[in-house]
Amino acid sequence: MDKLGETTEKKPSLWQYWWQKLTHLGVHRLPGPIARRRILLVNRLSLLIAFICLLAFLSESAYFLSQGINPIGWVSIRMPILVAVNLLHLYLNYKGLYRYAKGSLVFSNLFFNLQYPLMVGSVFEVYYFWYPYIAIGISVIPHLIFSIYKDRYLFFSAIALCALYVIFSSEILDYYGGAQLEIRDIIQPSYSIYKFAILAIYAFTNLTVMYLQNLNRFYEKQMEQASAELSYKTKLIHQQAHQLEAQNEELKVQHEELRTLNEHLEERVQERTQSLEKQNEQLKEHAFIHAHLLRAPLCRVKGLVQLLNYYEKPNDSEDVMKHLNRSTQELDALMEAIRHSLEDGDALDREDFLLKVLGDKITLSKVESRFP
Repeated sequence: MDKLGETTEKKPSLWQYWWQKLTHLGVHRLPGPIARRRILLVNRLSLLIAFICLLAFLSESAYFLSQGINPIGWVSIRMPILVAVNLLHLYLNYKGLYRYAKGSLVFSNLFFNLQYPLMVGSVFEVYYFWYPYIAIGISVIPHLIFSIYKDRYLFFSAIALCALYVIFSSEILDYYGGAQLEIRDIIQPSYSIYKFAILAIYAFTNLTVMYLQNLNRFYEKQMEQASAELSYKTKLIHQQAHQLEAQNEELKVQHEELRTLNEHLEERVQERTQSLEKQNEQLKEHAFIHAHLLRAPLCRVKGLVQLLNYYEKPNDSEDVMKHLNRSTQELDALMEAIRHSLEDGDALDREDFLLKVLGDKITLSKVESRFP
């Protein structure tokens, strides 16, 4: 851990780097995790068997050389062959030939460990002890690397061949010359126990591996279901997070709009107040015009009409008629001016209004004196 509290990744050693690189040849091209684990196991078993065979060949050669014997022979040459064959499995996986690599891992080791030594060499007494157990050990490999459904022909062929080597191990050794050995006479009285022990170990080993494989598949399915549920819940959480983000953005926009409205609220209130004050002024002007300008000529007209009732001769009322005519014209001008002002939407100003109607600049005091 460094000064900042962060973990620093340790650089792998050289052998770890090459082990990782070689055991993962062809693994990443496979679709599922189970298939990838099987090919990874094939690569690791191949490397491990090749390494063991290489060590066995070197130690055997050193022993023969120390005894003055030529180490190269038909029996000892099988170890270099097994090294080459197991390294070939890595190349087959690299090229995507997975079934060939898996089949070769089982059948090549069966042949070179069980059949080839008997074909090119002699049978020794120790073979009666390790020969069936090598077949039992190899019989575990098909359970680990083959799929019972996709590789069923290879799987059942390998299991059947291993079973034949286990069941008839002593008969195979007798056929290749083991019948003349003293060990055969020792085994013969308890042959049924010897054979039963081998078959029991074979059955127990394979049944245990099958049970563990089924148990592993059961837990793998549970993990896949849990992973699918977790992915679904994670997707829902992401969707809810996006929705919350969208709502948050919407709230930010609304907050910004409210802030803008609050900032301009005082200005709008002032504008509205000024508009109301202006309307009040207009109402006052209208009230003044109706109370003074319109009321005055109308009163004069009414007074002149009443005055006409006192005159008997038309010539006597000529002066009253002139005043009456002037008052009606003034009233008509006032009505026209109001109509035009309303149609144009202009603000009414009493002095401007009087100028338009009477044709002269008249002060408010003159108007009030003229129209009391």
